[in-house]
Order: sequence, then C-alpha cells, then structure tokens
Amino acid sequence: MGGYVALKYAQNNPTTFSKIITYGTKFDWTPESALKETGKLIPEKVEEKVPQFAAFLAKIHSSNDWKNVMLKTASMMIELGNTSALTLTDLKSIATPVVIGIGTNDFMVSVSESEFAASHIPNAELIQLEGFVHPLEQNNPTELVKQLIVQQRHYS
Repeated sequence: MGGYVALKYAQNNPTTFSKIITYGTKFDWTPESALKETGKLIPEKVEEKVPQFAAFLAKIHSSNDWKNVMLKTASMMIELGNTSALTLTDLKSIATPVVIGIGTNDFMVSVSESEFAASHIPNAELIQLEGFVHPLEQNNPTELVKQLIVQQRHYS
C-alpha cells in the first residue's frame, strides 16, 4: 500500500520526492477485488490458519498493533474498491518520476494495470522483475532492491 500512498501524496505535493519506486502497487481496485483481498485480512483467521505469518506480523509490529494495522489496511482496500482514488486524471497529474515495479509471479496485481498506470504517469516506467511475487516479505530484499536499481538504470 506504500506505493499507492506515495503516488497519492506526490500528486498533491509535487516537490516532495525526487523519484518514487513502487513495487506491486494495485491500481485496478473494484469492490470485488477489495472484497477478495480483505477476506484474507481477518486477524483471527490469520492466527488460526497461518500462525507463522501472525508471529512475523507481531514481531515487526507490537504484539497487538498488527491486528489493528491489518484491519485498517482492509478498511483502506474497501475504500479503494468503492472509489476511484487514483483516477486517470490523477495519474496524468503526477509530475514526480516514477518506477512501477511488478513481479512476474505476482498473483494480486496484473501487468496490464501496471502498464496502464505507467503509460499515463508522464515520467513513469514499468519494470517487471522475473520470478518475484506480490508479498514483499516473500522476496529476497537485497535482490529486489538490486533488480530495481539495475533495471531502472537500464531503462533511464
């Protein structure tokens, strides 16, 4: 969700960032896609079905805050599905240079929605990262950063 927030912020505050690099940012939110994704964000179900992930979240957030973060993230997704938070006009008004990164094994974000966003943000480029997946924490962070930097230099 960080890339989405950064793009929205850059739209309203064009001199804040010199460049934005996003990874796995979903642009095509619908009520259906929001409902599908938020169905995975129920803290009690996560604790029951994926206890290792719940423990990971408790480690990176305080032991109780991860549940609140998850619920607020779900609420934000529902809102994105019910509104057009980044419209075509919004994308066209982002002046900050943007790199939109997407993993080739991303199951949540499509290449077509990423291409659409990159083609409408005036100073944007799309980078596809071979073999990378959507959940950021399931990628090797050093390799992810390396690939984004190397490929971004290649396209610049």
